[in-house]
Amino acid sequence: INRATQENCAPGSIFKTLIALACLDNGMDPNAVYNVQPNPRDPAHGIVYVGRRAIRDTAPPGPYDFVHGLIHSSNAYFVENGLRYAGIHKIVQLGKRLHLGERCDLGTRQETAGYFPDEKKIRAGWSPSATASICIGQEIDVTPLQMTVLACAIANGGRVLWPRLVDRIEPQDPLSTDPPVVFPKGRVRDQLGVKPQSLRTLKDAMLQDVESPEGTGRLAAVPGFRLCAKTGTAQVQNI
Repeated sequence: INRATQENCAPGSIFKTLIALACLDNGMDPNAVYNVQPNPRDPAHGIVYVGRRAIRDTAPPGPYDFVHGLIHSSNAYFVENGLRYAGIHKIVQLGKRLHLGERCDLGTRQETAGYFPDEKKIRAGWSPSATASICIGQEIDVTPLQMTVLACAIANGGRVLWPRLVDRIEPQDPLSTDPPVVFPKGRVRDQLGVKPQSLRTLKDAMLQDVESPEGTGRLAAVPGFRLCAKTGTAQVQNI
């Protein structure tokens, strides 16, 4: 199994970058503060309720603006704002611009499409609880390559690129006059279509995830480089 292109897994909190873009682009104020409530069973961590469902937070309770919500990777912050500002339709629209649930046409026969809901699935029956799960990177399946495409789109200003495996293939015979097979680079597949300010705000927060001593991504820091990042873990349930 090529785990970069055939592994179906829940992205977990790295998917909060897409949720952040959907929220920021639909009116969320990054300076607005959301107060995460303490978990009655575990006061050191927060909790958020969606209907009767309680979603535990790995971050402590307290006030969170966007930067602090991202660098602490607060589930409660992203569930609350994902439901309020984005909603499942806007999340799906943004995911489809990334072509989640589709193959990248690598030509290797070693690729899975993953799973991402579409409008037909939503019309067939959808709940706020399911949206809350997607806001924290659950109930969808992606490949590491698809998440790399997402990271690249954030980095390059919103262009969704076709990935490629190699630059060119040279003839095996050193005396051959055949030209190499060149695979074009920088092929644009789509555009995220979000405001430049939304991307800047997200990238600034991702930079703080590495550079802030509070950031979950602080161990990724490399002296002499300024790195943007978002950490994530995910659980597989009902095995």
